[in-house]
Amino acid sequence: KRARIDPAGGGAETAIGEVRFVDAMATQKALQMTGSVLGGYAITVEPDARSKDGTKVTVRNLPDGLDWHKLKDHFGQCGFVKYADVKTANGTPVSGVVRFATTELAQSAMELNGTVLEGHEIAFKVHPGSKDQTKLQVFNIPSHLEWQELKDFFVQKGITPVFCETCSSESTGAEVRYDDPQHAQDAVNALDGGILGGAEIRVAVDQ
Repeated sequence: KRARIDPAGGGAETAIGEVRFVDAMATQKALQMTGSVLGGYAITVEPDARSKDGTKVTVRNLPDGLDWHKLKDHFGQCGFVKYADVKTANGTPVSGVVRFATTELAQSAMELNGTVLEGHEIAFKVHPGSKDQTKLQVFNIPSHLEWQELKDFFVQKGITPVFCETCSSESTGAEVRYDDPQHAQDAVNALDGGILGGAEIRVAVDQ
């Protein structure tokens, strides 16, 4: 039986999985599952560096769209699986918001502009609503990245944020009507490029 290895190189999308066990012994068994076949793909299993008790692993090269139940069943032979999840690795990049305790830390984060994070060159901009310039917008974040992982990225650089959030790439539109055209223009000037609910919004006058 053939197994596909690194299908992303051939144009197919892959996903990333997360599996958490009740004890570290099961994790050690799971690490030996690297090279096993799941859904026709040869998977890679790595210890999750964020797991303080050593009970969580990251599973790479999963077929896109794999149901989490199948991931859980695959690793059930290693021990009791407490949690399993599958995230799409490829997809439209998302944006995020990061706040730091001081302006100096925020400026240090700005110097990371252009840094590559899991294959994505991320960009920063001071949030237009941040009067003290401690809040930044982050762009081109990998779609599967969670806020904890974004925070860890900064922690590893020696600049720990006090708040992190990533938003979905899904978007929708809305209409706001003003009695005075000047008020509408003021809204554009003040809010275009701002963050609402964790997502960057675009505001323009309806022609």
